Amino acid sequence: MGLKNQGRCQGSHANIYLKGQNKKPDWNSIKLLEIFFKSMFPILDIVERFYRKTKQALKTMQKILHQRKVFY
Repeated sequence: MGLKNQGRCQGSHANIYLKGQNKKPDWNSIKLLEIFFKSMFPILDIVERFYRKTKQALKTMQKILHQRKVFY
């Protein structure tokens, strides 16, 4: 949209942008991307939940195995 990244604010996570030129946004592309990401969110949400539960279960199994000294 005509913005140029100037870097980060010191001591912050925020970025500084300057308006480089006056561009009109391509609303058709923006709407298509909005529809795409709205349709992808439920799928990614399920995948992310499965990943978190699996990661948590593997950490628990690892703790149990280390307590029993299976790996030593």
